[in-house]
Amino acid sequence: MNDTQGAETMAPLLDAITSAPTTDLVVIPRAELIFVPGGAEKVLSSIKAKARAEAAKLDVSRPRDRDTMRSLAYKLRRLKTTGDDSGKDLKAEYDKKIKPIDAERRVWRSEMDELIAEIIAPAEEFDAREDARIKAHEDAITEIAAFGTEIEHLSSAALRGQIDQLDHLHPVRDWQEFQPRASFARTTARNALRLALIDAEAREKEEAEEEERRIVAEVAHQAELKRLQAEREAEIARQAAETARAAAEQVAAEEAARVAREAAEREAAAKLAAQRADYHRRMLQHVKNCGFGFIDEQPQPLGILQHELTTKIKYDEENFGDLLGEAITARDDALKAIQRSIDESVRRAAEEEARIAALAKAEREAKESAERAERAEAQREANRIAAHEAALQAMDDASYCPPGATSDTLRAVLAAFVARPEREWDEYAERAATDHAACIKHIEACILSAEAREAAEAERQQKLAEQKAEALRLAAIEEERRRHDAETAETARQARLREADKEHRRKFNGEAVTALTALGFTSGQCKTIIEAVARGGIPHMRMDY
Repeated sequence: MNDTQGAETMAPLLDAITSAPTTDLVVIPRAELIFVPGGAEKVLSSIKAKARAEAAKLDVSRPRDRDTMRSLAYKLRRLKTTGDDSGKDLKAEYDKKIKPIDAERRVWRSEMDELIAEIIAPAEEFDAREDARIKAHEDAITEIAAFGTEIEHLSSAALRGQIDQLDHLHPVRDWQEFQPRASFARTTARNALRLALIDAEAREKEEAEEEERRIVAEVAHQAELKRLQAEREAEIARQAAETARAAAEQVAAEEAARVAREAAEREAAAKLAAQRADYHRRMLQHVKNCGFGFIDEQPQPLGILQHELTTKIKYDEENFGDLLGEAITARDDALKAIQRSIDESVRRAAEEEARIAALAKAEREAKESAERAERAEAQREANRIAAHEAALQAMDDASYCPPGATSDTLRAVLAAFVARPEREWDEYAERAATDHAACIKHIEACILSAEAREAAEAERQQKLAEQKAEALRLAAIEEERRRHDAETAETARQARLREADKEHRRKFNGEAVTALTALGFTSGQCKTIIEAVARGGIPHMRMDY
């Protein structure tokens, strides 16, 4: 429809918008004329032009014109709602046509998803089993390795418990290709636990000795305090009883006490010096014993000995006194001997690890070769079966009857199916023959169904054409009736509006005459003034009806 035809079609609609009373039903064109590409814009441009033209004639300062604007807006809102409802009805009709297509699409997607899942399931299940096996080995190795972490502050009892747990963790597990890693992780964790146990036992022994020394010192201190308290009490009693004793005796007693105290202090200093000298000699011997591999007469691992010589022992005058130089020389000699032993142990461990790795590699390669041969044989059998299954599926696909296909199309499908080449089916021969007969029967049934559907559709189209012609005839009659009723109602409404306006003006003018008469004007003067104001003959005055 071109622009001129659109404007002509919408002319009655625009008149109805601007002139119909609020009780009238606004009639809009059929939805098929509006809701097409560019249709709404053409209709809207005509509606906008007419509505704006009517609004431009109105004076917003006049109450009556403002009421007219509101009435026009109300009619436009009704027009909007009615037009949108007709569009919804049109969309519902299209949805009814689309739903069967969507249903077939859902069947297509669902069946294809199930087929894809069926085909890929064996591969995904194998991958899942392999991933689970590898993850189980990795988790077990991680569990073993965890025994060698965060153990620096554990007690010796806790460490012995962890060593026992480690020795009983996965004792008979088949590690497969993870055997070297598992052995290395277990050995590393066990060595770390043993080193930590040695440190913990030494630390606990030192703490026990320190606690014992503290208790002995505390007991001696308390005994000394009691003794001094007893002496003070005895001195107080003596002084109370011998207040008359001469000052000379008191001085003599104090001097004797001072001499005795100094003698005791000298004796204590000499004893302490002897103890320190003995301690220095024992510390020097301890350094030398570490060089021979012993701590407290017990053989120790090389790491413990190294830690003892380099970290735990403090090389200063407090520990060695005059023997400090000799102690440093003994320490250096011991460390060299320990390092030589460590180097030898590392070399032997590396040789053993290389030997184990070579054995594991040979076993793994032999196992992989056997597995490859087994997989190749299984793949050949699977390929043969898959070829038969694919051929059966191709037979089913060749018998597919598209929904809604014509009987001629389905006959062509049957001819193409019968002309398919033969093949050797092996153990699938019986199933292939059954499927072949079923497919032919299915296509023939589809042909009969299509022929019945085509006959029914021809009959339906004939009835639909007759119903459509009758509907158009009745719609034309109804449209003419509505137009006649609308014109009659509009004529009556305009007559009522004119009569009401005249009555309003008479009442308005009568009230003005009454007010002017009360001010002393005659009836003739009142009429002259009112007519002059109504014509705009008096500046700054107007009649607002």
